[in-house]
Amino acid sequence: MNYQSNEFYADNAVYLQFQKLFDLCKSVFEFSNGLQDEVERWTRDESLLGDLRDLVSRIYPSSLKTFRSILYLCNEGHAEDAVSLARGVFENYLTLKYIRQNPEDRIYKFKNYPVLEAKFMLDDAKTQDNRMLPWLRKMILEAEERILKNYKKVEDLYVGAREDKQKALNRFRYGKWAGNSIAGMAKELCLKGEYDVIFRL
Repeated sequence: MNYQSNEFYADNAVYLQFQKLFDLCKSVFEFSNGLQDEVERWTRDESLLGDLRDLVSRIYPSSLKTFRSILYLCNEGHAEDAVSLARGVFENYLTLKYIRQNPEDRIYKFKNYPVLEAKFMLDDAKTQDNRMLPWLRKMILEAEERILKNYKKVEDLYVGAREDKQKALNRFRYGKWAGNSIAGMAKELCLKGEYDVIFRL
């Protein structure tokens, strides 16, 4: 079966059963594909274009590969596994649309988020009741100087001048690179219906 052919979608029982899921994944893929020629129109700041192109060039091939896997898994009767992959594709979709909405601020938050995550891990390693594996805690504490040095370079991206530092940083914990949950991002982008399709299957 050629999953890219129109015949697959016209009469395939698996497609008909999971049509909402497939159609959403197709729209995500088509959106990502179109972005490759659109990045230059996101911003007038040429210094951002390299990071934006890099983001699109990494997410688009990944989404294409995952989309093919979703089609294959559904066709083989493994819809539950396909749904978990579809959620990953949808999160990529949200990331691209969310950054496109405000690239001057959000591309840097996204790009530097691993630095902030390292700071969170260091904070957790220093607490008395942490549940980290001993070897991991030791490794993080030994890297404290480097982690803090890197964090100081990006702190202003996440903490406003008049904000309480701890409250501001807490918004970005648990993978929330934008200071917003996946559901919150979807709602802000008027994609709550699509979110419900993916996360309530």
